[in-house]
Amino acid sequence: MDAARDRLQELHDLYALVHLLVDFLAGLTFTVGSVLFFWPATETPAIWLFVIGSVLFMAKPTVRLVHMLHDGRTRRSLERALSDEARSKLARFTPRARTLRM
Repeated sequence: MDAARDRLQELHDLYALVHLLVDFLAGLTFTVGSVLFFWPATETPAIWLFVIGSVLFMAKPTVRLVHMLHDGRTRRSLERALSDEARSKLARFTPRARTLRM
């Protein structure tokens, strides 16, 4: 049971990190693109950064959807190997958000 919980927590942590990185990169591309828009010579790179930032913002819900599907598939796989009592406990388990350790 603890191994199943640990596996679900690891998945949660991985997807939280991916979501954070995509969010950060989207914000960074928009910020740099905004600064580059001040000069006519750098308008084209600015436009490309806005496009890349937009794609990254669209990737965020995709990461969430993939996480939900992966979590469901992992739970079903883990539940097959557990007893009825452990299966019931796993169904109530919700991974907790963790703070990053530096």
